[in-house]
Amino acid sequence: MLKQPKKKDPSCVTLQTRALPDRTAGRSRSATRGTTAVFTLLFAFSLTTACAQSNELIDQILAEQWATYGKAVYLVLVASGTIPEEASVQAAVEALGEAGGRMPVRDPDAPVTLGEFSFLVMQFLGIPGGLFYTLLPGPRYAARELGYLGFYTGRFAPGRYLTREEALRILGNALEWKKENP
Repeated sequence: MLKQPKKKDPSCVTLQTRALPDRTAGRSRSATRGTTAVFTLLFAFSLTTACAQSNELIDQILAEQWATYGKAVYLVLVASGTIPEEASVQAAVEALGEAGGRMPVRDPDAPVTLGEFSFLVMQFLGIPGGLFYTLLPGPRYAARELGYLGFYTGRFAPGRYLTREEALRILGNALEWKKENP
């Protein structure tokens, strides 16, 4: 008598999916968490007392394709409490220079790279890095750390320019992470 081949049990697929490393499994959660974080960030900025300045800036950021260096610095420094929301983009860039961080002060209208933005986020929000970031703190390893933590998805290229959505998503994920890991 010939044996019929066994049909695959659908529960096997579920077990294989659950067996994936946490890094891969967390990405789907971080994408959902990232979307929530972006809306939370936008909502938080819209509820401030200085609504005119921050709402106008958020509108400008959302209207542009690429995140600019000055607006990225502004968002990170406001989120970290380093500057008040009423500050201008130029004041944020000047505050970055005065803060003594390791980021060079550049043209505020130039596009910001993934590495630069990641380094700003890690420095001013106090996100600890791994071994390489601890030994060689800079944009390259900051971007690698944020990618490892699931703050962004896609290819790792610290020199690529960030879109406005990516910048807001990374910042939102960083703020969510800070809440969960005080």
